[in-house]
Amino acid sequence: MIVGDEHLELMVDAKGQVMETKRERETDLDDLNEARNATVSAEEAIREALNQHPDGVLDGISLDEKDGSLRWEIDLDDAQGHDLAEFKIPAA
Repeated sequence: MIVGDEHLELMVDAKGQVMETKRERETDLDDLNEARNATVSAEEAIREALNQHPDGVLDGISLDEKDGSLRWEIDLDDAQGHDLAEFKIPAA
């Protein structure tokens, strides 16, 4: 995810504990603009996905623009780490 002008990557365990954090300066202006244009936060999008699959575990989230629409792409796994569901949630 983009925080300010940095790309932040978190590795989180199934209990929600942050295991690793990686930060690097984001230089892709398109990515920065997409992050600034998102009116739905990553947290809100994750909550929406988990409301549909309460037993799901977040595997990944990314902010993407396709065909002029900005959206969060969220991947959920089950407790055993198998693919459970993929969501595309409008971000703007």
